Amino acid sequence: MQYYNHHIGDFKRDTSFLCHKKRSIYLELIWLYYDTEQPLPLDISLLARKCVCDEIEVSDILSLFFVEEDDGYHHKRIDEELQKVYERSEKAKQSAFKRWESKPITVRQKKVIDSTQFDRFWHIYPAVRRNARDKCLKTWAVKKCDDKIEEIIKHLKEMIESEQWRNPQFIPLATTYITQERWTMIDDSHSKWQLGGI
Repeated sequence: MQYYNHHIGDFKRDTSFLCHKKRSIYLELIWLYYDTEQPLPLDISLLARKCVCDEIEVSDILSLFFVEEDDGYHHKRIDEELQKVYERSEKAKQSAFKRWESKPITVRQKKVIDSTQFDRFWHIYPAVRRNARDKCLKTWAVKKCDDKIEEIIKHLKEMIESEQWRNPQFIPLATTYITQERWTMIDDSHSKWQLGGI
């Protein structure tokens, strides 16, 4: 733990009979307990080194405020405080999990678009006027062009062979071709292809 609730009144009352040095040793042991979140080790010499004092002084404090058990020296108040922290942490986790679970899915998974028929179109369309493939594919799907693929392919082949498309400036961009459904237009003059199509 990085911090703990230090009850000054309780501490002063419980340690009023101690000298300043022993109070300091007691604080060092409390801090060690909270820092490790574990009972103090049974090794008295180790605790004495950590508190920079002798073993007799450590033993004296341990006998007053701690209880020796198989896994180390326990402190009732600290164990209770640690348990409260663990319970609050667990409740916070559960609460956060419930909030997360209750949130509506706001981000849609990207739908994979079958590009089989679109690829046929893309392969045939004059490379010089192909642009924004992803945008074209999305528009293609929205307009359900798969259902019109044969009509589109037939129109493309006719236009590619026409005198009109021999000049690239009269070939609409791929995005324009799909968006405006150019295969449905009457293409008997250059001007009609030029309107909004270049």
